Amino acid sequence: MNNSMPPSTRQMLLQLLNTEGEFSTNQLMQRLQISERQVRRTIGDLEAAGIPIARRTDKRLKYFSIPEDQRTQNIRMVELTDQQMLALSVAAQAATAILGATPLSQPLNSGFGKLLQALESQTDSLDLRDEPRNWHFSDAPEVPINTEVFGLLRQGIIERRSVRIEYTASSGKQSSGRKIDPYCLAFRQGSWLLVGYCHQRQAMRNFSIADITAAQMCNPETDQNATFEIPEEFDAAEAFRDTLYAVGGEPYIVRIHAAAELARAFHRKHYSPTQQIEQTLPDGSIIVSMEVSGLKEVANWVRGWGPGVKVLEPQQLAETILQDAVGVVKMYAGE
Repeated sequence: MNNSMPPSTRQMLLQLLNTEGEFSTNQLMQRLQISERQVRRTIGDLEAAGIPIARRTDKRLKYFSIPEDQRTQNIRMVELTDQQMLALSVAAQAATAILGATPLSQPLNSGFGKLLQALESQTDSLDLRDEPRNWHFSDAPEVPINTEVFGLLRQGIIERRSVRIEYTASSGKQSSGRKIDPYCLAFRQGSWLLVGYCHQRQAMRNFSIADITAAQMCNPETDQNATFEIPEEFDAAEAFRDTLYAVGGEPYIVRIHAAAELARAFHRKHYSPTQQIEQTLPDGSIIVSMEVSGLKEVANWVRGWGPGVKVLEPQQLAETILQDAVGVVKMYAGE
């Protein structure tokens, strides 16, 4: 049983102009079994969608065609419901916010404009030009990134080529020429991350792209194992699900004390693949440990728990939380 929708009038007219050359209004009426008014409206819809329609008049007859150098067999008009058009419009607006700091920002804005132009001709009930006023998405990443680095990392993912990076870990330690196999890009908590295999650590790591100051594609002629294959078992979504999103710094063992009212959360959910409940105390509170890479994001995570979570180790993390808390107290005390 074939459940596909029959081609629309626009699709059939476009196919004729792409494959069979020039047609008069009368010829299109006969071929498509439509009225003169429908021909005019359909031609207008195609033009609104960005299709280059050439017009000419000969002996009071109007002829339509697509210039040969601009014809394509791949152009298709897609019929969408109002809800589908709305969803695409909102999705494009959200993507514009997320990709604002990347090399994809300008092409996205241009493509978004063409999308709106094409969709406007298909609906009378939606004002897609006005729709962005009804939605708000945070401006792109809070932490700025080097767009050239971003583009090179993306190229490495596509070409499956290793990359050497200049990187500053959250601890402040710098590494030069660090070789990584880039697997995918991720946008988490206001920051762009790169997920990949680190040859130095011989393990999967997540790197904050904002902390990558330079990157260079590995050359197969001079660099051993300059290409790679992403393991079949790699799952980008799984790499981030319910975990602390480490950013490629030095490894740390973090130990925290969680209040009794929070213990259930740690029993029910793993915030890190290495999370362990070391001890349950008489009052119901617990001691939790986990191994992480870098402390920047862990500090943000701890702050999110409020006074219910206290850092026991490492001392560096505890002091960071303490200094922030003192700063907040001074601010509200008017000092």
